[in-house]
Amino acid sequence: MATQAQKDAAAKRRKEAEAKKNAAQNILRTGKNADGSTASEAQRAAAVKRRDAHIATMKAAEATMKTSTTEAITATHDLATAARQEAKSEQEYAKLIYGAGSPQHLAAIKKVE
Repeated sequence: MATQAQKDAAAKRRKEAEAKKNAAQNILRTGKNADGSTASEAQRAAAVKRRDAHIATMKAAEATMKTSTTEAITATHDLATAARQEAKSEQEYAKLIYGAGSPQHLAAIKKVE
């Protein structure tokens, strides 16, 4: 569990990162610093580097998210298929034991649906 000091430090880091991101975006958009002065070549290069690093991070994360999503969908599908097969087996069993159209058989059919 994080202490209050750790939480405060993390909030401060997030705020500083947000300010740097906004400054870099402003330089890329307008070519000027926050105070209105023209951004130097080094500042523009740093802004481009920051943007490119962000894009690379997002692309790497996108591949991971796609893989995770695919795995989750597959697992959900497999689980649903297994549940449906089990319900079908119960329905067949109820049909054999109680007869077609019996209350138990009809209840088992609803489970399959």
